[in-house]
Amino acid sequence: MLNMIRADIYRLLHTRSFWITELVITLLAILFAVSGERVGIMVDGEQINEIGELVVTGINSVQIINNTFIFYYLLPLIILVLGSEYSKGTLKNIITTGTSRSTFFFGKFFSYAVIAFVQYVWLLLVAFIAGSLIGGFGEITGEILLDQLYYILAGCLFIFAMSTITNFVLYLTKTTAVSILIAIIFPLAIFLWHTIQPNLTFLNYLDMQGAFENVVTTTFKTAHEMQTSFIGAILIIGIGLTLTNWLFNKQDF
Repeated sequence: MLNMIRADIYRLLHTRSFWITELVITLLAILFAVSGERVGIMVDGEQINEIGELVVTGINSVQIINNTFIFYYLLPLIILVLGSEYSKGTLKNIITTGTSRSTFFFGKFFSYAVIAFVQYVWLLLVAFIAGSLIGGFGEITGEILLDQLYYILAGCLFIFAMSTITNFVLYLTKTTAVSILIAIIFPLAIFLWHTIQPNLTFLNYLDMQGAFENVVTTTFKTAHEMQTSFIGAILIIGIGLTLTNWLFNKQDF
């Protein structure tokens, strides 16, 4: 598994399309992070009224960018890491050279998870630096840093849950284009459905986009308010990976 991670990282670092994608994503992240957004007064989790644009600082820029768009910034990694063997047509050669399918499958997803985490932290760091250059670091306390760590870990959980669904579609259809399309449509469709029918309890477990948007309205101390979303993400990852691995082991190449 470690060899697979090293091989994927080495291949990415020597792929021109990866660096072009990184440049574009980084520029978009900077523009989005320093753009500011409307903010309001929150009382007991409810927005009372808007009070204007969020002042651009390092900490505020991290808060701005740390939402569902992060997942969409990571979509190229699905093609470059998870879908690379399908797009290159090298999957059959790999699984016939002694590597078990389950080892390959879980190793590939873990490799993606490590690279996605590094990419995620990189984008947050870029946002922090860009915001700090404009308005300074902002207020930084131990409690704020703890909340930021909480947002990062929660964000990773939701990203991996959405990626698990995309991964399942990839192995089901063997097409990166379809998996990327589902990655864009499915979270948005669930989010809109949940918005229209908020009383459907099971949607609380499936709505990862809504969870990503809502987690920043909580803090580390009030993390229990996101319990349903956390359980849903863990279930999606566990069931999704198990089902996809079973599907992969049944496929012919």
